[in-house]
Amino acid sequence: MNVTLLGDIAGRMTQDSTDADRVTVAVACLPSGATDYIRKLIPVTCPKWSQATDAHVRLIVKLLRKEAFAISAMSVSKATSEWNVFWSEAAETHRRISDEAKGSVSVLKAATMVKFALYGQCSSLAVAHSIKTNKFPRPASKHRVLHVRETHIYDKEIEGNENVKAFSEFWQERNRHQPLVSLFGVELETVGISHETEQGERLLLLADYAAGIAHAAHSVADTLSKSSVSRDCAQRAHADLRATSEYTEVSEDFDFRYHDIFPAFAPGFGKAR
Repeated sequence: MNVTLLGDIAGRMTQDSTDADRVTVAVACLPSGATDYIRKLIPVTCPKWSQATDAHVRLIVKLLRKEAFAISAMSVSKATSEWNVFWSEAAETHRRISDEAKGSVSVLKAATMVKFALYGQCSSLAVAHSIKTNKFPRPASKHRVLHVRETHIYDKEIEGNENVKAFSEFWQERNRHQPLVSLFGVELETVGISHETEQGERLLLLADYAAGIAHAAHSVADTLSKSSVSRDCAQRAHADLRATSEYTEVSEDFDFRYHDIFPAFAPGFGKAR
């Protein structure tokens, strides 16, 4: 089974949570063989979520409901002590390791690692939901493995050659080590990763709008204050997505721990007790 995953992020990826209380990522899972067809259904004049109107929102939601295997959204609250601790530990680790390396090691920065984690979890959620709702034909024999080949396309939230390379290695490592997935008779293989803009890849608008809709639904900040999208339209769009079996959503407090990701950089790691 060949699928294409489109991912985008809404919200400010900064430590400050003033008027920016959440970060939300959305991923649309499409059949790879239909991407050319679906792309043609999105008008070349269709703008990004930030410039959208109610009519654009209705169009994109209709396409998501009709064409996607799955749409997943993950919205995390920044208003937690864990969020501030994560950023503080990242800043200290980045400073220390950059001093030792005599140059910035940007992959260690908090914003980069949060993007990695959210994209990874939300993409996996989209594929898992596609399998759960039987969008992928299972092998005739129960002893055969369902092989899912994934092409990932993300908005250019991850920048810099070092970070792009590290993100690619993250998925390649997943290819090599997935014992839990194997228990369910599934094998996931990332066959391609790219970082594009909505102007260069119109399909990213599907994830852009899904992230914007979910972000507006869960944020206490007025995320539509500078938008032409009405609050009523955004609420109806969210309700329409939630009403379809293809949509799955997680809203929770941020609880990642920086040194769980980079235990070797934790103070005192490896020292004799």
